[in-house]
Formats: sequence, structure tokens, C-alpha cells
Amino acid sequence: MPRSNNKLGIFGAISYIAGSIIGAGIFVSPKTVLEHSGSIGLSLLCWLIGAVIALLTALVYIELATSIPINGSDFAYINFVKWKPLAFAFLWLSNLIQSSCVCAILFETFGSYMLESLSPFNFAFTQTSRKLLQQLLGFSLIWLLLWANFFSLKKYASKIQIVITISKLIAISTLIITGFYYMIFKVNQSHLSFDVLWKDSKSDPGSIVLSLYAGIWAYGGFDTLNFGTEDIEQKDIRKILPIAVIGGLSIAAITYLLVNIAYFIILTPQEILNSDVVASKFSEKTLGDLSYIMPVIIALLMISAINSDLFAWSRSLLAGSRAKMMPKFLSLIHEESGSPRVALFFHVSLAICVSFVGQIETLINWAMVASTMSSTTTVAALIFLRLKRIPVNPLAIKFPMLIHLTVFVISISLIIIPIVKDPSGTIVGFGLFLIFIAIYYLLSWKGNVLRKLNGFEDKFSLFLQVIFNIVHEKSELELSVN
Repeated sequence: MPRSNNKLGIFGAISYIAGSIIGAGIFVSPKTVLEHSGSIGLSLLCWLIGAVIALLTALVYIELATSIPINGSDFAYINFVKWKPLAFAFLWLSNLIQSSCVCAILFETFGSYMLESLSPFNFAFTQTSRKLLQQLLGFSLIWLLLWANFFSLKKYASKIQIVITISKLIAISTLIITGFYYMIFKVNQSHLSFDVLWKDSKSDPGSIVLSLYAGIWAYGGFDTLNFGTEDIEQKDIRKILPIAVIGGLSIAAITYLLVNIAYFIILTPQEILNSDVVASKFSEKTLGDLSYIMPVIIALLMISAINSDLFAWSRSLLAGSRAKMMPKFLSLIHEESGSPRVALFFHVSLAICVSFVGQIETLINWAMVASTMSSTTTVAALIFLRLKRIPVNPLAIKFPMLIHLTVFVISISLIIIPIVKDPSGTIVGFGLFLIFIAIYYLLSWKGNVLRKLNGFEDKFSLFLQVIFNIVHEKSELELSVN
């Protein structure tokens, strides 16, 4: 099929990993990490620990992607070991909460920086009008990217990704160089002296874990290719995945540490805590009149993170539909390009709805709870695969079990410790998880109620085929593995 001409090569894969990781996190998370850690030194340590946890987890996902080379990431792997109730629950939980919250955070951050660029004009925005305009700017971008993803991944979306990712690294390098320039030539600007480095550090486990949450969330995206494994050149997957994932994550970790140090060289902790757009505050104090350009640049660089998000979560919906755990019209694709157009449209529409729910920090907490619960179960599935010696792809890359066990213990800790400190996010995530478990058994007990809706689904699918110019296709890889 023509779709084989639309696969991701190594440069496209690297751009999706790097572009996905280095996104809103570096512009949103510094404030949250500092708020929960309390001090400059502890916040930097949390960024470093978050990178190590992300790297260990990434190794697990590399093994999973090469062992079970099908779309869907967590859902696909949990479903593969026949933990179907859990797979069903996490599929719906991740696509209703995690994916939508992450996407909403990304385009709201874009809107926030675009709005910041209008500061020189001194518009008198009320709080309500400012929020509305921020959302409208974000909505405009995401609909444009949705349109780009309706066509060939290799010809359009991946090329946008490569260009924006390179531009992003150049722009972030400017921030880093500026900060270190001030440290070398204007020592009095530095706030990294030893006597203030660890001042006001928080010692309770709950605060530290919440700080780690924000840091780990910023490293999220290393599993982007796991959602669309079938869109990678399969003959090179053993080479592409490790290079793209480990390389992209390492670049992100170094970049994040250097950018945070640059922030602290110029800004006091209180200035960071008082700002929702840290990079803009940074540029105001260093770039003078040019600072008005920085918010626009940062906003434009958010495009790659949003583009990666659309790629990953549309493939998650596609995988769930193929497994008959979501409406089958979500597996309809554009025959020539292989684009899952309905899944893309559904994901974007849901993210827009979620953007009206709450503040960015609330969305981050909800997304992290859903993500951590799902990834913990996924690691357990891999340990189960290894212990039971269940046959997988013979070309799989395998890592020592000690890594899997370490990641599993860390993941459990990241779920349990914050319950007392900030129970709301955990209650929402775990409550919805139990609801979806109950729905799964209810549907099974009733003899799969979804089948009774086949007549309606068939008519609706036909309607969508006409509107979006799409057809139904099953994954050959999925069929061969199962």
C-alpha cells in the first residue's frame, strides 16, 4: 500500500522524541518544581533525578516497542498479556484524562506566550478576556496542525517537526548562552551563591515527590514512538528506537539543567514563582527591547511538542479501536497517507473541552496521576512477560531485569506518596480507573453491549468515510503478533 512510503526515518523519529520532550515543560515546570522543592539546589536536583527516572523508564519502553511492535504504547502492551480489564480502563483513562490534559497544557502554553507578546501594546485585558484570548490562540494553532496531520506523515508533519525542533534547540541555546554570559561577565546578577543555593529547601517526601512529578512530566514524550511504532521503518527499528529515545532524552536532560541554571542566574526564586511565563521574564531582564520577540519565538517552538502529541495520541485511539475497546470508527484512516483522521479529530476536540476544566497545574497533576498508574502497570506487564517467557518479537532489544524492577518500585512510590500531600489528583485518576473497570465488566456481563450499537456505528462510519475520505484498515503487524 502507499502507506509504506510514509514511514518515519531516523531523523523524523529523533525530531519527534526531542520535539516532544522539549516542549511546555521547560517553560511551565520550572515554577512548579521550585514551588514544591523550595530551593534552587533542591529544584536542580529534582530535575536531575527526574532525568534518571525518565531514562530508566525509557529503556523499558524501548524493550517493549521492539518486543511488541504495534501501535498503542501502554494499552497495546497491557492488552498483549491479556490483562484486558486493565487495558480497557487505562485506554479510556489515558485518552480522556492524560492525553487531553497534556494537549490542553501545550496549546494553552502556546496561547499564553503569544498573549505575552502583545504586552508592548498595553491592551487592557480583563482576567476573563485574557483567558479567552489565550484559549482562542491555542485553538487556532491546534486546528492548523490537525489539518497538516491529515496528510502524509513523511511529506508534511514530520518535516514540520524536524524544522521546528532544530529551531527550538537554537532558540533555547540563546537562553542558555545569555544566562552564562551574565554569570561570567556580571557576577552580581547570579543567584547561585552557596549560601542561598539550598535556602528554604523542603524536606517532607510529599513535596519532593510533587516536585519530581513536575520534572518527570517535563521529560514526558520519550515514549512518543511507542504510540506509533508501526509508522517507523520496521527494518531499522532496532537502530532507530534506541538512538532516537536515548539521544533525544539525553539532549533534553542537558538542555533542561542548563536552562534552569540560566534562569536562576538572572531571576530570583521569587521572580520565578511570580511568573507564569518564566522565559519572558528572563528575556525582559537580559535582552532589553528584543525581549518582546522572545514570547513569539517560544510560542512558535511549542508547535513541535503539539505536533508530537497529535501523532502519539491519535495512534493510541487507533490501537484501542482495532482491539474493539473503543468505537470502531476511530480506526478509519486515509488510505493514501495512512492518517488516522477521525482519531486526530476526536483527540483535538476532547482536548479543547478539557481546556475549560482548570488551571495548568491542576491539569499537570491529573495527567501525571493517570500516566504513572498506566506506566506502572505497563512495567509490571513487561516483568510478567519476562518471567513467564511469553514469546515476543525475536529481534527485541532486552535490558537487565534489575532496571525493570527499579522502575516498578519508583513508579509505585510516585503513586503512593502524593496521596496524602495532594489527594485530589489521585482521587480523580483512581476513581475514574475504577469506573472504567466496572464499565468493562458491565459490558462483558451484558454480552458486549457495544455489539448492539453496530448498526448505528456502521451508518456513522459511512458518514465519516464520506466527510473525511477514509477507509477501515487493520494492522498487519498487530495481526501477526497476536
